[in-house]
Amino acid sequence: MTRLLLAMLVLAAMSYGQLVTGATKDDWEEINFEFNEAVLTDGFPSLLRLADLLNKNPEFKVKLDGHTDSIGSEKYNEKLSQKRAEAVKSFLEKYGARPSQIEIMPRGKRNPKVTNASKEGRWINRRVAMTVTDKDGKIIGAGGVGDAIKAMVAHCPDHTQTLADILKKLDKLDDIARMLGALQAENAKLRGDLDSLKGQQKDTQTQVAAMPKPATVEEVRKIADETAAKTTQPRFSILGANIGADNTRNLTFTGRARYFAPFKEHFAIQAQGEYMYFKQRQEGQFDLAVVNRFNKRAQASAFSSFKHVNLIDMQHGATLGQAGATIDYIFKHGRVGFFGTKSFLDGQTINRVMLSRNIFLESYLRVVDQAGASTALTLFGKTMLEGNLGMLAVHGGSNKPGGTIRLIQPINDKVAFTLEGGFNETYVGSSANGRVVAGLQFGNFVQPKDFLGMDKPIPVDIPRVRYEMLTRRIRTGNDAPVADAGTDQLGVAAGAITLDGSASFDPDGDAITFQWDQVAGPVVNLSGRNTSKAQFTAAEGQSYSFRLTVKDALGLASLARVTVTTKDNPKVVIQKFSAVPTSIKAGGQSTLSWQVLNADEVEITGVGKVNAQSGSAQVSPADTTTYKLTARNKGGEVSDTVTVTVEKPTVRIISFRAAPSSIQPGDATNLIWETENADTVTIAGIGNVQASGTTSVSPKDTTTYTLTASNKYGSVTATATVTMAQKPIAPPKIQSFAASPLTIGEGQSSTLSWNVDGANEVTISGLGSVGLQGS
Repeated sequence: MTRLLLAMLVLAAMSYGQLVTGATKDDWEEINFEFNEAVLTDGFPSLLRLADLLNKNPEFKVKLDGHTDSIGSEKYNEKLSQKRAEAVKSFLEKYGARPSQIEIMPRGKRNPKVTNASKEGRWINRRVAMTVTDKDGKIIGAGGVGDAIKAMVAHCPDHTQTLADILKKLDKLDDIARMLGALQAENAKLRGDLDSLKGQQKDTQTQVAAMPKPATVEEVRKIADETAAKTTQPRFSILGANIGADNTRNLTFTGRARYFAPFKEHFAIQAQGEYMYFKQRQEGQFDLAVVNRFNKRAQASAFSSFKHVNLIDMQHGATLGQAGATIDYIFKHGRVGFFGTKSFLDGQTINRVMLSRNIFLESYLRVVDQAGASTALTLFGKTMLEGNLGMLAVHGGSNKPGGTIRLIQPINDKVAFTLEGGFNETYVGSSANGRVVAGLQFGNFVQPKDFLGMDKPIPVDIPRVRYEMLTRRIRTGNDAPVADAGTDQLGVAAGAITLDGSASFDPDGDAITFQWDQVAGPVVNLSGRNTSKAQFTAAEGQSYSFRLTVKDALGLASLARVTVTTKDNPKVVIQKFSAVPTSIKAGGQSTLSWQVLNADEVEITGVGKVNAQSGSAQVSPADTTTYKLTARNKGGEVSDTVTVTVEKPTVRIISFRAAPSSIQPGDATNLIWETENADTVTIAGIGNVQASGTTSVSPKDTTTYTLTASNKYGSVTATATVTMAQKPIAPPKIQSFAASPLTIGEGQSSTLSWNVDGANEVTISGLGSVGLQGS
C-alpha cells in the first residue's frame, strides 16, 4: 500500500511539473451553422472568449461577415447570412461586447470558403467570418473566430495566472516518502501493541480465573476491544450512492468512496474515488491527498486528481489531471477553508473531423483551473451540511462560478440519508449545468462539531476536476488553391464588363488573394484587379483575354483564363424630326413628326416614350417650347431638337382722352377711349367698361382718370386729366366819397360819406378800416 501511494504521488508531481499538452490558448472553434438555420450551435467557448476580449478592450472592433452554402436563391441566402451574423452579434453583446464595437455584413453565397460539392464543404461555408480592427481602423486579423482571438490576444497584455506557488508542496517528494516510511513504522508499532494487548489479555484471564467470581469471555472481549480502539488511529471510510436528474431532466447517478487514514501525529492520507453517470457522458475520478494538521484550529493539504471522461458521439475518451492545495480553519461547528487547483494533464483529443485533405477539426477537453471555498458544518442535532463554491477560469469564454451543496441526515452511526445539488460541478459549457440527487451514505463518518475536539487531521473537501470542451484546427499539409475565372463571355454587348473569380477557393480553407492581368486585346483600364471581381469597359467588336492568379497564404498559386468578345451594334440615326407649323397662336396646335433607324427606345421631352421607328404627336404648348427627341440602343444614343414658337397677343391702348379737357364747375365732359387685344378694361373711379367707348363725367375739381387694359399675357395703363376752369373776379368800385363842408375853419368839423361795391376791405387814412358804406 505504501509503495502504491508513493507511486501515485510521484506520477502526479511529474505530470504537474511537465504541464505539456497538445493544446494552446489560441486553439478555437469556427462558427458554423446547420442547414437553413441561423441559430448558434457551435463555437460558444471561443465566442465567450471573444466577448470578454472586446469588453476589456473597447478600442477593438469586429466586422461579422455572414455566409451560406449554395443551396437556395441569392435573395434568400442574403437574408439568411444577415440573420447568422446578427445571431453572433447578439451573443457577443449579451456577454460583454459593446454594440458600437460590432458591424455585420451579409455575404450570402457569394464567397464560399470551399467547394459546395460535398456535405462537409457546405457545412464549412455556412459560417460567420470575422475581421478585427484596432483603434485606428487598421485590420489586425481576419478569418474565423480563432483568427480574431489570436489577433486580439497578440495586441493585449498577457494575463496568464498560475497556482504554482500553491502546488510547491508537491515538489517535496522526499518528505512525503519519509512520512510514508514513518507510517510503515507506526503500523509495525501498532502490531507490537496488539501483541502486547494479547499478552495482557492472557494475564487478565489468569487473574480473573483466580478470583472468586471470574468474568465471562464476552466481558474480556469487550475490554480488549475498547483498549485496542483507544490505541488505534481513527480511520474514516465512507461509501455513498445517489440518483436524481440533471437540468435537462435526464437521469443521473453518482457513486463515491473515500478512505481517510491518519499516520504519525499530525498527518493523514486521503484517497477517494467517484463515478458519475449522465446521459451524454460518464466520468470517473480518483483523488489522493496528504493532510497536515499543524495547529489545533488549522490544517492544510496537497492533492492530485485524475479524471477519465467518455462522451457520447465522440471517438475517444480523455484523461485529465489537476493538482491543488487546501487550507482549513476548524471551529466548534465544523470547518471552513479555501482551495485552489492547477491542471497538469489535459488537451487530449476526443474527436477528429477532416475538413479537407490537410485540415482537421479536433475537439478536445481542457481542465478549468479553480479557486474557492468549502465548508462542513453540524447544523442541528446530527444534521450535517457540506458545500463548496469556486470561481472557474474558463478558457473558451468568461469565468463562471461552480459549486456543490450536500445535506447529510444520519439514520444511525453507519447510515445516513443525503440530498445533494450543484451547478457546473464537472463539465463547464456555455450555459450552466446542474443536477439534484438523493441517496444513502455508509461508513464511520464523524460529526463536524467534533472536529475541534480531535487532535488528528480531519477529511478535506477535494474539488472535482472541472473541464470544458474546445475545438482547434490542425494542419498536416497544404494544397494549392483552385482558380476559377468564370466562363468565357462571348458576343456580349459593349460597355461595362465584370470578370468574376469568386468561384475560386482553397481546398484547405486558407485565405486567398486575387490578381487579374490582361494578356490579349486592346489595353483597358482594369479596376479591382486585386479583388475577386474586376471591371473594365469593352468597346464594340473587340476580343479580350485575362489571366487570374489565385494565391494562398503559404505561397501556392494557380492560374485561370477567361475571354471576352463584344458584338457590333448598329448606330442610331434620326432621319427626321420636325414640327408643323413651327409657329402657332396661343391655344393652337402643332404636329411633331419623326423617323428613326436602329433605335431600341425613343423618347421626346414633354411627350414621353414614343414609337421607336416613326410617328407623330399633337402638341399645344402655352409658351414657346423646344422639344428634344432622344433615340438610343445598346451602342449609345443620339438626339435632335425642334422649337414651336407661340405667338402671344399684346394688349394696347390706342387712345384715351377727355373732351373737353377743361370745364367750368358744374359742367360735364366726355372720356373717350379705344383699346386692342384687351380682355378687361377698367377706369379708376368708374369700374369696368367696354374695350372701346365713351362715358360722361362731371368732376368737382381737377381730376386725373386712369384706364387699365389687360389680357392673360399682361396689362397696360393710360391717363386723361379733366381741368376745372375759374370764373373772372370784378375789381372793387367806389360809388361815392365826399366831405361836407369841404372847407372849415380851425376847430370846426367836416362829415365824410362814402359808398363802395365789390370790396373785401375798405380803409380811410386817418380813420382806419371802415365798412363798404358810411359817413
